[in-house]
Amino acid sequence: MKKSRRMMTFEIASAILIISFLFGLLLGKVFTMYLERDTRNDLKNAAQVIEWQLADLEDKTELNSRLEVLSKELGISILLTDRDGEVLSDKRYVEEGTTGEELALYQAKLEEFGDHSAEPVFGELHDDGLFYYISPIQSDEGILLVGQEKNVIMGGLSIWTTSLSFLAVAFIVIMLFVFKIIKKYFMPVDSAYHAVQELTKGNYRARTYIGRNKEARLLNDSINQLARDMQEMKIAYDIQKDRLSTLIENMGSALLLIDDKGYINMVNRAYLNLFKENEEDYLSELYYKVIHREEVNALIEEIFMVEQKIKKQIVLTIGLERKNFEVYGAPIIGPKGEWKGIILVFHDITELKKLETVRKQFVANVSHELNTPVTSIKGFTETLIDGAKEDKDTLNHFLSIILKESNRLQALIKELLELSKVEQQGFQLDLQKVDIVPVLRDTYEILEKKAAKKNIQFVLNDLNQPIVCETDPFRIQQVIINLVSNAISYTPADGKVTISASEDVDKVYIKIADTGIGIDEEEFPRIFERFYRVDKDRSRESGGTGLGLAIVKHILEAQHGEITIDSKLNEGSTFTVIIPKEQHTGKGK
Repeated sequence: MKKSRRMMTFEIASAILIISFLFGLLLGKVFTMYLERDTRNDLKNAAQVIEWQLADLEDKTELNSRLEVLSKELGISILLTDRDGEVLSDKRYVEEGTTGEELALYQAKLEEFGDHSAEPVFGELHDDGLFYYISPIQSDEGILLVGQEKNVIMGGLSIWTTSLSFLAVAFIVIMLFVFKIIKKYFMPVDSAYHAVQELTKGNYRARTYIGRNKEARLLNDSINQLARDMQEMKIAYDIQKDRLSTLIENMGSALLLIDDKGYINMVNRAYLNLFKENEEDYLSELYYKVIHREEVNALIEEIFMVEQKIKKQIVLTIGLERKNFEVYGAPIIGPKGEWKGIILVFHDITELKKLETVRKQFVANVSHELNTPVTSIKGFTETLIDGAKEDKDTLNHFLSIILKESNRLQALIKELLELSKVEQQGFQLDLQKVDIVPVLRDTYEILEKKAAKKNIQFVLNDLNQPIVCETDPFRIQQVIINLVSNAISYTPADGKVTISASEDVDKVYIKIADTGIGIDEEEFPRIFERFYRVDKDRSRESGGTGLGLAIVKHILEAQHGEITIDSKLNEGSTFTVIIPKEQHTGKGK
């Protein structure tokens, strides 16, 4: 912009200079023309005065003195000759004087006048600054020449010097006005230019100077309004961009964006974490060079070819783990139908697949567990109907089996209902301050006969001091009964089952130890699964449903408790229930 301003200033200055020069030439010419006219009139008048003086002169001897006086008074040179060219008088202006060379020039002009004309003549001697006027004198039949120097006429100043000085001053004044006008009009333009430059760089906070010039004010107001609009758009764009970026980066599914040429433009955090990749290795790279999974590449190629949405389930190995994914791929089409690329979203459905497997196993287990007693009851009932009821001993034996299987079926249904209740999200505990010691004694009394039937030594350690914690008394007793019942069921005859309790500052510890068959350490993670049994035959013989430990786990989790296992195969097991003394999350779960 400064260069443009300098160019404009130079062009205006050049134009003004040329115009001033031409005007100076014209002015000088006009001034010279007027000067010559005035000089001619002055010399003509002087010639007439001299002629009048000569006409009144009676004594010719006074000619020279009279002409000398007139020369000094009028400031002119006077040359008087007769018709033959003989000089009668030569009176030069004393201050400037007429040199001999000038006199010779004057005489030559007189001779030309005498030879060619009888009319007065006005002229200049070879541009030497000497003006002359030649006129015939009728009274004396002579020729009179009066001359005057240009410098004398100008008072010591040259016409051109005066003109140039005047034009120089005028040029300077005009240029000062030009600079002021340029500054006035260019300041808003400069400001607008710099503001636009900042806008092109993305600085939408830039504003331009509002001048007093109406047109510039309109321009700058428009630019400032544009800047404000762009700033608001940028703010809105940044907000949307941040929202989209936050959404993409924090979404649970992995996302991959590929342009129409196959270059990866975006990968989100979930993708990088899931596949254990670095963002730098992916961005601006061709997808088939960085994605080394054939299933994914085949899916991308299929979307590029068919240009339609595709949803598939694939299994990928990540590290040592196989994961199930539901991959959704779609082409990205612009508003005018142009191809932009594709987007891939990877939904990790591994847990859903596991849940589906668990559901199928659960349905199969429930079906099996329900079918076994129903089949047994049906079989013995049909046998009785076929005639076995006539034998009293057989009838009593079969009826006792039917009753046992009915009790087992009832227990299974009850456990299923209980498990369904504790697994519900709104499951509530009636939390209150409970002394654990009476709960353990009641459990001991309930299960003492069951232990005695197997000749198992059933021990409740002496508990002389109250052990208080915040829990649900019914549910904690249910937990202890399930654990002690399992201990009795899996402990052979003449074994031992022990119940003990202790506390520290924050927690209460309840231990159920047995000398039963024990549990292999590999089975620890699965013993709390529904219908899982360490020894299935023994469990069925004891009437177990395989749901007891699953119920125990959910009840303890509901009150922020936990359970630990310490077991060795064929040596016995110890289950430790840990309950916090204070519940800090409110009433129940």
